[in-house]
Amino acid sequence: MGYLLILLRSVIGISGNVMRKNYVRSAAGLRSSLDIYMLVTHLFASVFLFALAKGSVALDLPTFLFAAVYAVVCGISAFTGAQAHKTVNFLYVSIFSGAGGLLIPFAFELCTGVQFGLGKLLAVLLCLTMLLPVSAFAVD
Repeated sequence: MGYLLILLRSVIGISGNVMRKNYVRSAAGLRSSLDIYMLVTHLFASVFLFALAKGSVALDLPTFLFAAVYAVVCGISAFTGAQAHKTVNFLYVSIFSGAGGLLIPFAFELCTGVQFGLGKLLAVLLCLTMLLPVSAFAVD
């Protein structure tokens, strides 16, 4: 069941990237298209999460601080994602964000003292070696 959820998460993430790329492409002439995109998507996400909680959202200081930090992180992610889709080929965005999705958690776990077996280390090294030839062609 866990692997099915991981697959579903990947499909949803890729779908989000495809939709973001199509929006950026179709709204290329609009000056404030990114602002509109961020406002609508984050407002919809807030309403959706409020509905999932059935309106029972406690607003104490730790919750507010976490929500504020998370909102800033999500805003930065949406902004940089849209900017990347404006300037970089969709394939490169997918490859490098996927590699970051592997390498950044690996580095984080390494810093926290988690031990890795040979298989996981080889998987990370394989990912790095696959990125080197792609990065040589990334500059157009």
